[in-house]
Amino acid sequence: MNVKGTQVVEFLLSKYLNISKSNDQYRRLGLILITILSCTAISAFFTFYNLVIDYYPPLFYVDLIGTLLGGLSLYLSCVFAGSYWHHSF
Repeated sequence: MNVKGTQVVEFLLSKYLNISKSNDQYRRLGLILITILSCTAISAFFTFYNLVIDYYPPLFYVDLIGTLLGGLSLYLSCVFAGSYWHHSF
């Protein structure tokens, strides 16, 4: 991952989850966040592709559901993991 991508992940972890690099769970949560972001971005690309470039409604709907679930998982991971980390220590 390039430096800018690393800075985005560090920013999200520090702002929404209050996790610093010194925390034991930093690496695990960072990998989870990178995975969710990557899968959501790929799904969003294929949603665009199946709608605009090669119009194919069945795959468009499948990819749209994947993109929405990715966005929901990002939201829930920031809300629930953030509230867990605030109250557990």
